[in-house]
Amino acid sequence: MRGLKAWARTSIPVLTWRDDKLRAQQNMIRALRAETAQLRSRLAEHAQPHSREGSAQQQAQQRPRAAGPSAEDAPSFRRHLLLLRQECDMAVRRDPKAWTPLMKIPRKLRNYQLAASHGIDTPTVYQVWETLAEVRLDDLPDEFVFKSDGGAGGHGVFIMTRVGSDQYLIDGATEPMSRAEFVAMASEKPTRSFRPPFFAEGVIEVHGQTGRIPEDVKIYASYGRILLVMLRHIDHPTALDTCRYRFLDAGGDEILEPGGAFTVDQSIAVPTQLEEMLDAARHLSRAVGLGFSRVDLYDALGGPVLGEITRAPGGPQRFHPALDRAMGTTWLQGDHDLAKDLARGRPYGVLHGPHHAPNRYPSGHVSRAADPRSWLVRTAPCEQWCRPGSGRT
Repeated sequence: MRGLKAWARTSIPVLTWRDDKLRAQQNMIRALRAETAQLRSRLAEHAQPHSREGSAQQQAQQRPRAAGPSAEDAPSFRRHLLLLRQECDMAVRRDPKAWTPLMKIPRKLRNYQLAASHGIDTPTVYQVWETLAEVRLDDLPDEFVFKSDGGAGGHGVFIMTRVGSDQYLIDGATEPMSRAEFVAMASEKPTRSFRPPFFAEGVIEVHGQTGRIPEDVKIYASYGRILLVMLRHIDHPTALDTCRYRFLDAGGDEILEPGGAFTVDQSIAVPTQLEEMLDAARHLSRAVGLGFSRVDLYDALGGPVLGEITRAPGGPQRFHPALDRAMGTTWLQGDHDLAKDLARGRPYGVLHGPHHAPNRYPSGHVSRAADPRSWLVRTAPCEQWCRPGSGRT
């Protein structure tokens, strides 16, 4: 029988063609199966990392249910601050007339008037000029501070000393300049950080002052709650990399691990009037009607003096994760306190106090107009909304 089949396959052309075709198909199937096996192997190798990643993601999603919120979900001072900076940038475009409290803060003379109305001392203002062209320095004391009303971060601040007839030495400079040279130099500064009007004020003397520049105390606050106290010492005014820092909490205790890239120096003296300065910061942070502000004060010989109020401090502002979380939590608590006060009837925005507070702006300024618009001063008794516990039941 086998011989008959072999004879048929070799003698009948159709059968020979069929067998060749079957063998070719079988060879192709074997080749395709081998290629498929290789592709499956490669797919498995490629999918393995993604499988591990997916497993890790599932574990991360399940972990909060068992261990509480992750670091990404916890309150964070820095995240709040970054969002606030974006809000400030948007407010510049959407609120150029400064109707919102956020846009009222970057004005030094306005903040002086606010602080004075709440019984907090401010620097002595000698002269105010609408433009740089009007600036006259010859009738000022031998030492004074020249400032722009708008701007922050020290960009519009010059400590100046008269060293001769029409010759003034700016602190940190090596060569004096005339009044005309100073005006020309100041005119080249960016308008965003050096906005009119301009004014001259007295140099503040502080307790324990060791250098030419009086050191202010920067108090981070959230509507009456203290987040952090930053003490800073600058060896040279033009070299910010020489800054050294010391940090305190709301109770005045040392923060030993602030984190970040700060050069910590525990020899920096704690202000002699720290409690009074903390009270002033709590008071003003409630008066401005914002969820966060930084109140800069001087430990002056005659009592705490306002430096400025900052709405969103610049720089990295990186702190130890635990400190960042604690500050973020306090910020949220202050936000909630403000929301409750607004619900209970607190007027929206900045609230001035009952004390006499002169308006230092020039005669043509909008704040002196019959209709001051967004510069309208709204007053309220400090006991109603600005003292600790006020407005709360």
